[in-house]
Amino acid sequence: MEYELKVSPSEIESHFKRVTEKRFKKEVIFDSLVVMLSKLKDGGNLEYRHLEEIANPEIWPFSEWWRWPAEEQISDILREKENLFVPLNGLSRIHDERAEKETPIIDVLYSDIFKHIELVSIVLRFIDETNYAIYSPPVAHIINSPRGFSYSSEYLNYLREIRKYRDIYDLEKAAYVDMFLWAIEVLGEERDELLELFHRKFEDSIRKEVVKEILQNEVMKKTDLEKARFFLDIDCYDIAAKWAGCAFENEFVKKCVINRIILYDQENKKKTLGKLVYEYPGYSYQRKQRLYKVVELRNKASHPAGYAFTKDDVLSIVNETEAICFE
Repeated sequence: MEYELKVSPSEIESHFKRVTEKRFKKEVIFDSLVVMLSKLKDGGNLEYRHLEEIANPEIWPFSEWWRWPAEEQISDILREKENLFVPLNGLSRIHDERAEKETPIIDVLYSDIFKHIELVSIVLRFIDETNYAIYSPPVAHIINSPRGFSYSSEYLNYLREIRKYRDIYDLEKAAYVDMFLWAIEVLGEERDELLELFHRKFEDSIRKEVVKEILQNEVMKKTDLEKARFFLDIDCYDIAAKWAGCAFENEFVKKCVINRIILYDQENKKKTLGKLVYEYPGYSYQRKQRLYKVVELRNKASHPAGYAFTKDDVLSIVNETEAICFE
């Protein structure tokens, strides 16, 4: 039995509205904030009026959790940071391809302006909901997001995991992942229904059993490789391949760093996994050929175009990843 994971934006928004109405006695709809703030990617300044509108109690109960710095504390620095968000325009969706450009922006927002990473994440979520999500400690716990050496690096670690879910579940926006996971955490009784929405199967009876297993095993808190093994065991090969591909990339890049292989070329562009395999010392020709096959499968998982993964495909990625871990 093969499974598929598909959920439409309208369904996520519908569930989010229902959950917020149950919690706050009103629907939370962010559309007006996104329309207003997303324009800053084209130029201009973040102004205090933008922050006041984000905190508008008619939109959501912002003040239950956060407070902006006083206007007199940050008005001057906000005026100085003209066109701060323009570098975000046109960046790749792929985390590693955008991190270099977005890190300075996150650092400025945190160190120079807000001194609070959750406030930074709120601003970015409304400026670019495709790539950003609100930092929430409960959600970070659900997805097992790694701690960072600074608040900025911790938020980037969080974004890496959120974007991973976005791409594996074929969602348009990182904000959808945040909305979904927050809803699970806030209302425990919604977990079965919300997870079922994300784990649709061809047969409803099978779906309910798999959702139950996902809940009991706390799959979202497992490592990428453990997630791959889980979905492999329930014959969900496409999703297993995506998690396995993430695990392979992470482990192989770690191994390259340990062996002092330079990850970037002379133009400061990150080398492809295939190039890193080619440069890796000590592997036999046969081993490199197996790794090239894994890279090819990983690329298909990252950029699906109708390829149907088999159990053997997933096993080849998982087995080579495990071999790298235990070398």
